[in-house]
Amino acid sequence: MTSIEHMEKRIVTFEGKEITYYLERKDVKNLNLRIRREGVVYVSAASLVPVSEIDYFICKKGHFILLLMSIHCYKNLMTPVSRLLFSKNNTRL
Repeated sequence: MTSIEHMEKRIVTFEGKEITYYLERKDVKNLNLRIRREGVVYVSAASLVPVSEIDYFICKKGHFILLLMSIHCYKNLMTPVSRLLFSKNNTRL
């Protein structure tokens, strides 16, 4: 994965909520959306794709993005607790 310093940080508003994403320009045919375990949103797009089209794409996928971001946030909060509570029995959630 490319370093965040080489990406453009963008913010769009979807239904009153801000979605921050990192835009990487590279030689790809499609808009590519990735939501990492940390809840960070990455988009890769060709240099010819207008930023307005990418912002529209993010808004179009807004419900999906916010859902996954909240799931990742919940999992990240629960992971240390679940390890502590269930490590003796080797039980997983």
